[in-house]
Amino acid sequence: MFTRRLDRVRCKKERNMKILHCADIHLGAKIESGLPAAKSEIRRMEVREAFDKMIGYARSNGIKIILISGDAFDSERPLKKDKEFFYQAVKRNPDITFYYLRGNHDDLETYTETIDNLKTFGEETVTYEDGFIDITGIELTDKNALSFYSTVTFRRDRFNILMLHGQLSDAEGSINIPLKKLADKNLDYLALGHIHSFDKGEYSGFTYAYPGCLEGRGFDETGKKGFIVLDIPDPSGEVKDFTGYEFSAEFVVNSVRVIKEAHIDVTGADGVYEISDAARSALASDGYDKDDILRIYLTGFTKVYDGSVCKEVENLLKNDYFYVNVKDKRRLKIDYESYVSDPGVVGEFIRRVYSSDLTEGEKAEVAETGLKAFENGGLL
Repeated sequence: MFTRRLDRVRCKKERNMKILHCADIHLGAKIESGLPAAKSEIRRMEVREAFDKMIGYARSNGIKIILISGDAFDSERPLKKDKEFFYQAVKRNPDITFYYLRGNHDDLETYTETIDNLKTFGEETVTYEDGFIDITGIELTDKNALSFYSTVTFRRDRFNILMLHGQLSDAEGSINIPLKKLADKNLDYLALGHIHSFDKGEYSGFTYAYPGCLEGRGFDETGKKGFIVLDIPDPSGEVKDFTGYEFSAEFVVNSVRVIKEAHIDVTGADGVYEISDAARSALASDGYDKDDILRIYLTGFTKVYDGSVCKEVENLLKNDYFYVNVKDKRRLKIDYESYVSDPGVVGEFIRRVYSSDLTEGEKAEVAETGLKAFENGGLL
């Protein structure tokens, strides 16, 4: 394991150095989550739009460096159209230097052309100099991880950024990043990728951060998405030790469209129209936007279980938002007394449950499950 130190990219002194840190763009990803085909295609295009929007932010705010900490593409063999989109975006912005570290999704992507403002990494540690900042990166494998952590170190007289793709862990490996192995190495900022939600913390004198994915793609990626902007004051002279050097790392929202969840108590609403009206009213009062992608969880209690309610409510709300998905999490409100004299199999079932040694909570859960099964079987 050795480090290649490459020539300085930029020598012009600026008052502050601003750096944009993004990751997990996943160009070419299949957008599913139950979306109709036409809307899935719209979402695929919006992932591209989010990338262009991010670059536009960099241009408008004088940012000359963009770090991409892995998974620019969703596939290890990206389609030609996705590669062309990415590389053309880089070419159209020659005043911005893009530092591209491959991740676990695009690890086999081969760079098809050399572009002056695109800096890449491989399985050996590479360091680029940019003003007073060193940007180091390595694409970790099971073979190089051990030697990397044991040998990597950074110059104290430089502001040091390390780009890695993986998850924080005490273990080592191609996808694991043990923070303790980076302690006391003069690191200032660890630019991470792989986790699709924003996270930032401090460890042993350095800042580590995940910007999250650039655009949510499924209901496991809810909330506003974006990138991180580092604002690093120019030292205005020679600095022999950057230890404890103050800078900011702020999350910037960049979402084209936001995926959200809503938990709505519809107790007392009878039938799909009342449920839909209750949901519509709750969503309006909570400020949900018509462009949102929503997953609605119906909560509360109902006297009658109806397995078709989700699809029917979705149909009634489908024109209010870009896409609506409904999950029924309501509990059955069981009136035990109404089953005391019931001579049928359902009454017998309820009486046995409530005369059992189960706890009250367990009785309610078993009775609810059974009544739903009876209704689905046509016995209610």
